[in-house]
Amino acid sequence: MDPFMLAVLILVLVFIAIVLRTIIRWKGAWRFAASLPLVIMGVAVINIVLDPASHNLLPIELIMWVFLGFIVLGIVAAVRSRVLGISNDGNIRGN
Repeated sequence: MDPFMLAVLILVLVFIAIVLRTIIRWKGAWRFAASLPLVIMGVAVINIVLDPASHNLLPIELIMWVFLGFIVLGIVAAVRSRVLGISNDGNIRGN
């Protein structure tokens, strides 16, 4: 396997692991909100499966979708911390 493709595969797997960890740790409606990045990635995968001929730059497209998913997860996390009043007082583990 090409090293670049391996790096993209690792990036996608890390993204999925982070989102799944967030879904497991958060409670209530926040769990649903944390699943939005996986929905974004699912739409991308369905688009790739339905029309594989139009995805010549697949690794770059996957990087773009992962980046968009991280942005969505960051926005959800920021809104959650504002709503719940979570402060970051040096605690790396979060709530």
